[in-house]
Amino acid sequence: MLETCKTPPLQPTNHCLVGLSNCTHLKELYLGGNKICEIESLQKLVELHVLDLHSNKLASTKSISQLAANCGSLMVLNLLGNPIFSNVSEDHLRKLMRTLTPHLLYLNKRPIKGFLARDGGALDRVVKATHRHFQKSKSAIKGGTSSRF
Repeated sequence: MLETCKTPPLQPTNHCLVGLSNCTHLKELYLGGNKICEIESLQKLVELHVLDLHSNKLASTKSISQLAANCGSLMVLNLLGNPIFSNVSEDHLRKLMRTLTPHLLYLNKRPIKGFLARDGGALDRVVKATHRHFQKSKSAIKGGTSSRF
């Protein structure tokens, strides 16, 4: 059973997420830097805890809201570098996500205000793993290589 999926950048002609909707047991999904503009197919990933969509082409709160409403177990979400922030402030998105996703603890690498860690350290492991992934991606981009995981 696949629980974590990390993708290298997709080819410019392949910006869809067909097939991922069948991976219903995914816990972590890292799709940063793939020019993704639609995420409707991710709504079936109801066991997802970590979703990294940084540096894509997401511009609307509609698909993100639908995703959040369907993925109730989502704890970490990264949307940095998407055009959505030219349409809505991060504070507004933070309030929206807190309402729709009660278990969300981190948005854009920052903690959601007012949460209490009640998970016996599981959150620390998720956040540390996510942070390591972001650091690897960052160093791979700076070094001029594509990141393969």
